[in-house]
Amino acid sequence: MVKAIPFFTRALFRITWAIGLALFAAQAVDIRHAGKSALPPRYEVASAREARILAGAKCVAVLGTGSMRPYIPASANPRQIVAFAATEPTPYEDLQKGQLVLYHWKGELVIHQIVARQGEGWISSGLSNPRYDGMRVTQASYYRRVIGVYIIKPTEVASAATTPK
Repeated sequence: MVKAIPFFTRALFRITWAIGLALFAAQAVDIRHAGKSALPPRYEVASAREARILAGAKCVAVLGTGSMRPYIPASANPRQIVAFAATEPTPYEDLQKGQLVLYHWKGELVIHQIVARQGEGWISSGLSNPRYDGMRVTQASYYRRVIGVYIIKPTEVASAATTPK
């Protein structure tokens, strides 16, 4: 025997569903607009050598993949080093929304902005990515927090070393 669902119950279900959808959409907007105020300082320097020296001993080479445009420029060759990131060993539990972090993802070290807390991890995204790209930063994958980025002037990028494939 099939029971008909009363009109009130159907209406309540539709309203609840609509509210849930609206909250999800609001969260998606929040994820996309983490804000640029928490981004570390960005400096343009004359050469790759100068960038490495200024970024310090714990610097990390940054590739021009384009996911962090315009903060970190893209390169015609996405394996081209376009900058060096200065880092510091910030405890995972001290991370805050909007900061740039380095983390391990499928054998690579990735630099992205953390945009929202999700359970035990953080949702991360490149600044130019149109939506959340599925990368989560967990305590196990987290490496270091970025405290400054030294961009190699475009005329010098071609002479900077590239990473092996």
